[in-house]
Amino acid sequence: MKRFIIFLFCLTVATVSQSQPMATGYVGMSPYAHLLGKKITDVVQPDMNGKKHKLSEYCGKGSYVLVDFWASWCNPCMMEMPNVKACWQKYKGQGFKVVGISLDRDKKSWEQAVKRGGYNWIHLSDLNHFENSAARTYNVQYIPWNFLVDPKGKIVAIELTGDDLVQTLKKIYKK
Repeated sequence: MKRFIIFLFCLTVATVSQSQPMATGYVGMSPYAHLLGKKITDVVQPDMNGKKHKLSEYCGKGSYVLVDFWASWCNPCMMEMPNVKACWQKYKGQGFKVVGISLDRDKKSWEQAVKRGGYNWIHLSDLNHFENSAARTYNVQYIPWNFLVDPKGKIVAIELTGDDLVQTLKKIYKK
């Protein structure tokens, strides 16, 4: 808990650079900083209909993709979702995509949250909470947590929420 609180107080603005990965919201303190500049590690997760999808179906295909770990029971996640939705709506016409990976256990709660919020991007989950195979692959320890993948499949930013996400996408899409 103490570590999580420290992270919350250390937010900084993410920056975009053509030649270097973007900074994390927790510059110098994030246990995830080692991911910056690396290709995604592919994971397989089912969608709400049970069809399995690879992360590589969406990442590295010429678009920026936000891979967003969240859950319907997570209040900070649900507070952040309208921001993610607004960014997706603003930039989806320019190719921006979101892949939501839910850490829910209850399928009905997951489906209702997506439907109620109108989060019309791809949603995946194996319904195993923090034991979710994708969450384990990326060592997700708290949510909301995300990373931004560039058009070539490299992770260029991590832990973008609130205005950090808005400003990062604004710099990428120049509006």
